Amino acid sequence: MTLAALSFFIFAAVKTAGGQSPAPAVPDFPTSGAIECAGAPAPVLCLSDHSWPIAAGWNTDGRTVSPVAACAEYGKGRVVVFGHPDFLTTTAPRRDTKKVVDWAIEWAGGKPKPKVARSTRVEHADVIVVVGEPEDPKEMLKFVKAGGGVVMGALPWAWKQFRERGGLNSNLAVNYPGNRFLAPAGLLLCDMSVAGNPAGGGNTLGFAFPECSSPLKAIFKAAKGKFASEAEKEQAARALVQAVDALPPDTPGWSKAFANLAKSPLASKLPSPAKPLGPDDWASRCAIVFRKNLWQSDPSAKIDPDPAAAVYPGPCKSGAKSAPEVVTIDASTPRWHSTGLYAPPGAQILVETPAGIEKKGFGVRVGTTADDLTASKGEWMRAPLVTVTVPLDARKTTVASPFGGFIYLVVPGGHEVRTPVKLRVSGALKAPHFVLGKTTNAEWGAMVKAAVVPQVELESKGLVVTMPLKAARAVKDPEGVMKFWAKAMEWYDEFLGEMNPAQSAERVCCDVQISLGYLHSGYPVMAPIDAAGAGAFENPAKLKKEGAWGIFHELGHNRQKAAWTWNGMGEVSVNFFSLYLTGKMCGLKARDAFGENTSKAHGERVVADWVRSGRNYDALYRDPFLALEFFLRLIDAYGEDVIAKTLRSYTASDNPGTDEEKVSLFAEKASKAANANIAAAMKAWGFPVSAAALSRSSSYPAAEQQIVKGL
Repeated sequence: MTLAALSFFIFAAVKTAGGQSPAPAVPDFPTSGAIECAGAPAPVLCLSDHSWPIAAGWNTDGRTVSPVAACAEYGKGRVVVFGHPDFLTTTAPRRDTKKVVDWAIEWAGGKPKPKVARSTRVEHADVIVVVGEPEDPKEMLKFVKAGGGVVMGALPWAWKQFRERGGLNSNLAVNYPGNRFLAPAGLLLCDMSVAGNPAGGGNTLGFAFPECSSPLKAIFKAAKGKFASEAEKEQAARALVQAVDALPPDTPGWSKAFANLAKSPLASKLPSPAKPLGPDDWASRCAIVFRKNLWQSDPSAKIDPDPAAAVYPGPCKSGAKSAPEVVTIDASTPRWHSTGLYAPPGAQILVETPAGIEKKGFGVRVGTTADDLTASKGEWMRAPLVTVTVPLDARKTTVASPFGGFIYLVVPGGHEVRTPVKLRVSGALKAPHFVLGKTTNAEWGAMVKAAVVPQVELESKGLVVTMPLKAARAVKDPEGVMKFWAKAMEWYDEFLGEMNPAQSAERVCCDVQISLGYLHSGYPVMAPIDAAGAGAFENPAKLKKEGAWGIFHELGHNRQKAAWTWNGMGEVSVNFFSLYLTGKMCGLKARDAFGENTSKAHGERVVADWVRSGRNYDALYRDPFLALEFFLRLIDAYGEDVIAKTLRSYTASDNPGTDEEKVSLFAEKASKAANANIAAAMKAWGFPVSAAALSRSSSYPAAEQQIVKGL
């Protein structure tokens, strides 16, 4: 299918999407100033020539733009949507937000001072203001088509996070009720966030949007095969991928067009580390996302393996035979529980559960990788989403993934189901699964040698690691490796005392591409397939000698507490864990924990540079190891355990709100732990310690001079 034919398909569809005559005049919305909300709003796309952008947001790439508010005419009615509920609920004077919301209500109502109802359901009113998503999208759409007005503010990525925490399918295109209402009217909320104008001033009104910020215009440009610039091509790719990622699969016109695109030779390129998909590959990117949404719309249905599965997670061995397996799970702790079984790409997996577990919040998950790359990466080295979770709502549940992956029982917190739970799983393959205390090194070697699946798992009481089979072949002593990590996870608990005991094992997943940074925290921690990622689980002797700063750091993020992490300290206080773990597991002093970065020489140098540049407080945090230098000096003066003693003294009732309150509480607790006036030393560094905290700490002896050396 040619691009010209594809564009004709879309053109015919969008022209009749609202059943209206040719495009009316652009509404007279405010075109000067800006709107603003408390948070990161979502993009709002315009899908038809009966929809218009109102205010601009800047995407995470810093180069492309998307609307954060837009309006549309549908049937006899009108819709205005904002990419964050706060636009509608704020009482703070946020630039021109109130003026624009007032305009939106009048325009949607078609008259001055329309009768307004605030509800998520259809009410007897001229305009319904919906904060969040409509309860019944079809009824709300009928209301608009008959002449009603709706002003809506919603945040799709927040909805998605809520679903994920509950173990539910969070696919936006398939399940998001906001777009079930908006898409037929020519509007679309996307699973991403945008920022205000980089020059300052919030989300700009009256912005001259580039032509290709509209998916409709972008597809027509692509059909011609000619973009005015690389920037225009990048903008078009962004808009089209945003659209297909959020578009309900049954949206008239658009869905048929993307279905044909997915079958076209234009969309045949697959992502790989050697040849990632970039903006030039917009057709292939759209096709991959469209296939994802079709699959997630019914993850129980039989499906072909996705061609991109060969890259990641990888193919299973041809001809491998499956047999039903009974797996016993200790469901007394929440989150994912490994079954040791693997779903081949495209295979239908049948999970049979005992009576009483259905409709209790339990789920079955296929795939380990948590990262969705759709919005977060300019280039894709793999398909952006390769996992799925379905609820166990019946005693027999079928799930299929075109990518395959490890099979997990997802256990909710606070359930009342008797454990252990026995599952009968059919259609899956056995995977190499090392369990500390149950599996020997010899058994592991045999499992890896005979493996028919592309991934393996290593499990101890406190940590489970998923890595590619290729990387696992280098793991010759999994018992030594996982003993190291089992003890390390105990030290996390010991470091914080009773304040934050682990509720379940943490996880690490090694992936060919992750969504953020080199490694990042979360469940699971996402890591690369290299020395810092998979290599951190390879050689116990090396681990005992050097530690694993990066993994220590990311697991530490999962245990950070807001009470002692004030603004700027996110990448600083997390290293308390790395310092402590490296000391306990490797016997290294804090100054030797991370090479040059934690050395005295480095500390003296960065402090001197900071002082010469004016000792700006905000600049203290631009280099995390500059701010960490204060705490390293604290350790130099009062011992390797002084930070641990300080943090263990926090209780559940310690709930400081402002930065000054957080700093002051830490200063007082550190003063007590060190038996020295650490509060005064922190004040000398510029930390905002309150006068009250300084007074209460003044009875302690003066802090060691080395803490304030060079200031």
